[in-house]
Amino acid sequence: MSTINDTPLPTSLRIQAERLKRDLPAFVKAAWPILEPVTPLLWNWHLDLICEYLSLVKEQRLKEMFGADCEGIIFNVPPRTMKSLLITVMFPAWLWTSDPARRWMFASYAEKLSTQHSVYRRNIMRHPWYQERWGHTVRFSKDQNQKTQYENSARGSMLATAMGALATGFGGDVLVFDDPLVERICGVGHCYLPLYRLDYLMSLCRTGLPA
Repeated sequence: MSTINDTPLPTSLRIQAERLKRDLPAFVKAAWPILEPVTPLLWNWHLDLICEYLSLVKEQRLKEMFGADCEGIIFNVPPRTMKSLLITVMFPAWLWTSDPARRWMFASYAEKLSTQHSVYRRNIMRHPWYQERWGHTVRFSKDQNQKTQYENSARGSMLATAMGALATGFGGDVLVFDDPLVERICGVGHCYLPLYRLDYLMSLCRTGLPA
């Protein structure tokens, strides 16, 4: 039976918690007010599609679906269409509801952005709404609970860093690159240059993380 600090959950809450941890879109819609209490969520078909692919990541079925050479997924969508909040913030918080031992590493072109996303993730998971439903599963470690790095009682961890400071030796089960591009001022305006070649990034998935 699900509990919160050893107190049994009411049946209705237990049913809802079980449903949400199996349904990423429903989880995102329910958790949205934690991050955006004023701005309404405008759901679109592309978010459902992204959620389908993320569910394959959760189930570790990418190679089964797309072949043995598939090392990950690249999502290319326009800015301000919720890519980062869905993939980098909501998805990891959701996955920990059913697999709290999963270890994550997040990297972005800017440490400030990576830190912001890390704080958003922790804000969701420490919120009473989340803790009321999955506090028995996701309990933060008192020894490691910082803005950019935290662990739970199941030894799951989340580490946020910048592309220029990839944390060699830390490892993890899921590696997330969010906007691994750097902005430069060009003669005709702003342009975006890749910090790393794609093959190098994918090599990190193979060598920096356990299979």
